[in-house]
Amino acid sequence: IRLNDNSVSDWDTLSVNVYNSSAAGGNFIIGKFDYDATNIYFYFEMKATVADGNIFDFYIDADNNPATGLLTGAFPSGGYDILIEGQMLLNQSTAPIPFVPYAHTGAQDAFSFNPLSLSDFFKIGAVVQDGNTLKFEGSLDRSKLSLTGAAIRLGIITTKSDWSATLGSLPDANTDSYLLNLPE
Repeated sequence: IRLNDNSVSDWDTLSVNVYNSSAAGGNFIIGKFDYDATNIYFYFEMKATVADGNIFDFYIDADNNPATGLLTGAFPSGGYDILIEGQMLLNQSTAPIPFVPYAHTGAQDAFSFNPLSLSDFFKIGAVVQDGNTLKFEGSLDRSKLSLTGAAIRLGIITTKSDWSATLGSLPDANTDSYLLNLPE
Protein backbone atom coordinates (compact mmCIF):
# COMPACT_ATOMS: atom_id res chain seq x y z
CA ILE A 1 0.00 0.00 0.00
CA ARG A 2 1.34 3.41 -0.96
CA LEU A 3 -0.20 6.53 0.55
CA ASN A 4 1.76 8.95 -1.63
CA ASP A 5 0.57 7.89 -5.09
CA ASN A 6 -2.62 10.04 -5.25
CA SER A 7 -4.67 6.91 -5.90
CA VAL A 8 -6.62 4.30 -3.98
CA SER A 9 -6.31 1.74 -6.80
CA ASP A 10 -3.62 -0.26 -4.96
CA TRP A 11 -6.43 -1.43 -2.64
CA ASP A 12 -8.37 -2.99 -5.55
CA THR A 13 -6.45 -6.27 -5.44
CA LEU A 14 -6.46 -6.69 -1.65
CA SER A 15 -8.63 -9.73 -0.88
CA VAL A 16 -7.77 -10.41 2.78
CA ASN A 17 -8.70 -8.29 5.80
CA VAL A 18 -11.77 -6.96 4.00
CA TYR A 19 -15.05 -6.17 5.74
CA ASN A 20 -18.21 -5.55 3.71
CA SER A 21 -20.83 -3.72 5.74
CA SER A 22 -24.50 -4.60 5.81
CA ALA A 23 -27.29 -2.04 6.21
CA ALA A 24 -26.48 -2.10 9.95
CA GLY A 25 -23.12 -0.48 9.10
CA GLY A 26 -24.84 2.83 8.38
CA ASN A 27 -22.63 5.06 6.23
CA PHE A 28 -19.82 2.47 5.97
CA ILE A 29 -19.75 0.43 2.76
CA ILE A 30 -16.44 -1.39 3.02
CA GLY A 31 -13.30 -1.39 5.12
CA LYS A 32 -9.95 -2.91 4.23
CA PHE A 33 -6.84 -3.29 6.37
CA ASP A 34 -3.21 -4.06 5.67
CA TYR A 35 0.00 -3.73 7.65
CA ASP A 36 3.76 -3.81 7.62
CA ALA A 37 6.33 -3.55 10.39
CA THR A 38 5.78 0.21 10.66
CA ASN A 39 2.09 0.91 9.96
CA ILE A 40 -1.44 -0.39 9.97
CA TYR A 41 -3.13 0.78 6.79
CA PHE A 42 -6.86 1.33 6.35
CA TYR A 43 -9.15 2.01 3.42
CA PHE A 44 -12.79 2.98 3.71
CA GLU A 45 -15.66 3.54 1.33
CA MET A 46 -18.51 5.47 2.92
CA LYS A 47 -21.65 7.39 2.09
CA ALA A 48 -20.17 10.78 3.00
CA THR A 49 -18.12 13.79 1.89
CA VAL A 50 -15.04 15.36 3.47
CA ALA A 51 -17.06 18.56 3.98
CA ASP A 52 -19.44 16.64 6.28
CA GLY A 53 -16.68 16.79 8.91
CA ASN A 54 -17.70 13.44 10.37
CA ILE A 55 -16.17 12.48 13.70
CA PHE A 56 -14.37 9.12 13.72
CA ASP A 57 -13.89 7.01 16.83
CA PHE A 58 -11.32 4.24 16.44
CA TYR A 59 -11.63 1.76 19.32
CA ILE A 60 -8.44 -0.32 19.42
CA ASP A 61 -7.78 -3.35 21.57
CA ALA A 62 -4.01 -2.96 21.29
CA ASP A 63 -3.14 -6.21 23.08
CA ASN A 64 -6.09 -8.31 21.83
CA ASN A 65 -6.96 -8.99 25.46
CA PRO A 66 -10.54 -8.38 26.64
CA ALA A 67 -9.33 -8.41 30.27
CA THR A 68 -7.71 -4.98 29.77
CA GLY A 69 -9.23 -1.74 28.44
CA LEU A 70 -12.79 -0.47 28.08
CA LEU A 71 -15.61 -2.97 27.67
CA THR A 72 -18.37 -1.67 25.42
CA GLY A 73 -21.50 -3.12 23.88
CA ALA A 74 -20.67 -1.32 20.65
CA PHE A 75 -17.95 -3.93 20.03
CA PRO A 76 -18.36 -6.65 22.68
CA SER A 77 -15.35 -8.81 21.82
CA GLY A 78 -12.53 -6.59 23.04
CA GLY A 79 -11.10 -4.51 25.83
CA TYR A 80 -10.25 -1.18 24.20
CA ASP A 81 -6.95 0.24 25.37
CA ILE A 82 -6.83 3.10 22.85
CA LEU A 83 -9.47 5.46 21.52
CA ILE A 84 -8.61 7.79 18.67
CA GLU A 85 -11.30 10.40 18.15
CA GLY A 86 -11.85 13.41 15.93
CA GLN A 87 -12.33 14.76 12.46
CA MET A 88 -9.42 12.95 10.81
CA LEU A 89 -10.19 14.07 7.26
CA LEU A 90 -10.12 17.79 8.06
CA ASN A 91 -6.97 19.92 8.28
CA GLN A 92 -5.70 19.13 11.78
CA SER A 93 -4.59 22.69 12.47
CA THR A 94 -8.11 24.03 11.87
CA ALA A 95 -10.39 21.04 12.63
CA PRO A 96 -12.89 21.89 15.38
CA ILE A 97 -12.29 18.38 16.78
CA PRO A 98 -8.73 17.27 15.91
CA PHE A 99 -7.97 13.54 15.63
CA VAL A 100 -6.41 12.71 19.03
CA PRO A 101 -5.35 9.40 20.64
CA TYR A 102 -6.40 8.53 24.20
CA ALA A 103 -5.36 5.72 26.56
CA HIS A 104 -7.98 3.96 28.69
CA THR A 105 -7.60 4.33 32.46
CA GLY A 106 -9.56 2.95 35.36
CA ALA A 107 -12.15 0.20 35.57
CA GLN A 108 -13.19 -1.66 32.45
CA ASP A 109 -16.74 -0.33 32.71
CA ALA A 110 -15.57 3.30 33.00
CA PHE A 111 -15.43 5.43 29.86
CA SER A 112 -12.25 7.07 31.15
CA PHE A 113 -9.47 8.05 28.76
CA ASN A 114 -6.40 10.28 29.07
CA PRO A 115 -5.07 12.10 26.00
CA LEU A 116 -1.72 10.94 24.65
CA SER A 117 0.78 13.55 23.51
CA LEU A 118 1.67 12.04 20.15
CA SER A 119 2.42 13.74 16.88
CA ASP A 120 2.47 12.20 13.42
CA PHE A 121 0.75 9.01 14.62
CA PHE A 122 -1.51 8.88 11.55
CA LYS A 123 -1.42 9.84 7.89
CA ILE A 124 -4.12 10.26 5.30
CA GLY A 125 -3.30 9.27 1.71
CA ALA A 126 -5.57 9.68 -1.30
CA VAL A 127 -9.12 10.92 -0.81
CA VAL A 128 -11.54 10.39 -3.70
CA GLN A 129 -15.15 11.57 -3.95
CA ASP A 130 -17.03 9.29 -6.36
CA GLY A 131 -20.61 10.59 -6.50
CA ASN A 132 -22.00 10.21 -2.99
CA THR A 133 -19.27 7.70 -2.04
CA LEU A 134 -16.13 8.87 -0.24
CA LYS A 135 -13.09 6.61 -0.70
CA PHE A 136 -9.95 7.25 1.35
CA GLU A 137 -6.87 5.59 2.75
CA GLY A 138 -4.63 6.20 5.71
CA SER A 139 -2.26 4.66 8.22
CA LEU A 140 -1.64 4.41 11.94
CA ASP A 141 1.94 4.30 13.22
CA ARG A 142 2.30 0.98 15.06
CA SER A 143 5.24 2.04 17.23
CA LYS A 144 3.80 5.36 18.40
CA LEU A 145 0.46 3.76 19.29
CA SER A 146 2.07 0.63 20.81
CA LEU A 147 0.39 -1.66 18.26
CA THR A 148 3.28 -4.09 18.23
CA GLY A 149 1.58 -7.33 19.33
CA ALA A 150 0.57 -10.33 17.24
CA ALA A 151 -3.02 -9.06 16.78
CA ILE A 152 -5.31 -6.11 17.50
CA ARG A 153 -9.05 -5.58 17.40
CA LEU A 154 -10.57 -2.53 15.68
CA GLY A 155 -14.01 -0.99 15.80
CA ILE A 156 -14.79 2.33 14.13
CA ILE A 157 -17.84 4.53 14.70
CA THR A 158 -18.73 7.68 12.75
CA THR A 159 -20.80 10.50 14.18
CA LYS A 160 -22.15 13.72 12.68
CA SER A 161 -19.87 16.73 13.11
CA ASP A 162 -22.19 18.22 15.76
CA TRP A 163 -22.48 14.93 17.74
CA SER A 164 -26.24 14.83 16.97
CA ALA A 165 -26.34 11.31 15.50
CA THR A 166 -24.32 8.17 15.00
CA LEU A 167 -23.87 7.58 11.26
CA GLY A 168 -22.13 4.25 10.98
CA SER A 169 -20.13 1.45 12.47
CA LEU A 170 -17.45 -0.87 11.10
CA PRO A 171 -17.92 -3.72 11.82
CA ASP A 172 -21.70 -3.42 11.95
CA ALA A 173 -23.18 -2.00 15.14
CA ASN A 174 -23.18 -4.26 18.22
CA THR A 175 -21.03 -6.97 16.64
CA ASP A 176 -17.53 -8.17 17.47
CA SER A 177 -14.72 -5.82 16.50
CA TYR A 178 -12.51 -6.66 13.54
CA LEU A 179 -9.60 -8.96 14.43
CA LEU A 180 -6.46 -8.00 12.52
CA ASN A 181 -3.70 -10.58 12.89
CA LEU A 182 -0.20 -9.09 12.69
CA PRO A 183 2.06 -12.15 12.49
CA GLU A 184 5.16 -10.26 11.29
